[in-house]
Amino acid sequence: MSIERIERALEIARLQRHRAAEALVAAASTPPLPALEPEAPVVNIPALEQPASRASSAPAARPADAPLAELPARELLRERYVVFPDETGLAAQAYKMLRTQVLQRARQHAMRCIGVVSAASGEGKTVTAVNLALSLAAEPNQSVLLADLDLRRPSVARVLGLKVEQGVESVLTADTPLERVWLRTNLSERLTIVPAAAPIAGSSEVLAGQRTVELMRQL
Repeated sequence: MSIERIERALEIARLQRHRAAEALVAAASTPPLPALEPEAPVVNIPALEQPASRASSAPAARPADAPLAELPARELLRERYVVFPDETGLAAQAYKMLRTQVLQRARQHAMRCIGVVSAASGEGKTVTAVNLALSLAAEPNQSVLLADLDLRRPSVARVLGLKVEQGVESVLTADTPLERVWLRTNLSERLTIVPAAAPIAGSSEVLAGQRTVELMRQL
């Protein structure tokens, strides 16, 4: 095999790794640059066509007005692998490094949303999304919104110990206003959570529908 072919093979492998890493980063929301949508496909909000919808004509709801949810004690959240930004352990440092890399990539590509996905269930995307959202919200100039769009196995509410009767699935299937389901917590004043309360049938079709487009515009 010639040197040129070897170099070409290495370049292809590098591009494949790069694209795989790119698939983990997708979209977010903050005053200059925002935060996160943890478990859904990538959505580039500025590229979406403007729909004629109630979401575009209704007054914008404010995350600051979201009700405050009561969370379990820190010790219980740690048992669920929640890593707090004020900790100094290896896990906290790793998420701070991930935050830096994500923000650099997001600013470089003008991304407003970030999706956390995985090839299979049980690989830790919920824990990654929750901890990355907390780490991002620890930045003074970041306002973060974490939405659980894994409508087959929603688990953000479970990990955080949130008691919710309806969630984002109600927004997407029953015309429930966003402000009825989103929550603030005492984890960070800059973090708002849109949990999912229960799995729904046909989740892929729901996420591909117009209501999801409208929801992403609101977020």
